[in-house]
Amino acid sequence: MNSTYPHIFFPHLKTRDHSWEKIRRAFKYAYYRTKGSFDWYLRADDDAFVIMENANKFLQNYNASKDYLFGFRWGHFEPTGYADGGSYILSRTAMESFIEVMKEKKTCPEFHRAEEDQELSRCLSRVGIFPEDTRDNYGRERFHHFHPDEERNNFMKKMFLKRNAYYSHEWYPEHVSDTTISFHHLSPYEM
Repeated sequence: MNSTYPHIFFPHLKTRDHSWEKIRRAFKYAYYRTKGSFDWYLRADDDAFVIMENANKFLQNYNASKDYLFGFRWGHFEPTGYADGGSYILSRTAMESFIEVMKEKKTCPEFHRAEEDQELSRCLSRVGIFPEDTRDNYGRERFHHFHPDEERNNFMKKMFLKRNAYYSHEWYPEHVSDTTISFHHLSPYEM
């Protein structure tokens, strides 16, 4: 870790099994530390590559004072889908709603759960916030769960996407937007 950059470290929550607890704590910390002064909150894995220019341009079309959850939308586990944990974006009011719904233990449980993206979407769905359609005007994805090579060359990953994506999925590169916001599973060298 680099002490030059602000960061949060939870030494007792080291494994992926604690990702739900970590994200709850990180979002609370970020929100209260900034006093809710940001319009948008981006969460990205350490192996996600985010094209901030495209994210900023995309977000200009939306009002942060309304509830928004943006990310690659999966169609399994939750009837309304859930935003993939590789990277997703919450509007300020969606973040406020998440902070509030986290206080309701029955609605938004605190237990150890690895699938933080599913839990976050589940908690937000209980207050009427669902993942938005982030595809471009041609139906191409802006957020990507896999590395570009995985989507292009790995038959099993292609089939997984075809079976589990919320929206019907075309083969690579036909589904990659010119205004892509993020890819997942990239090494530091590839970034």
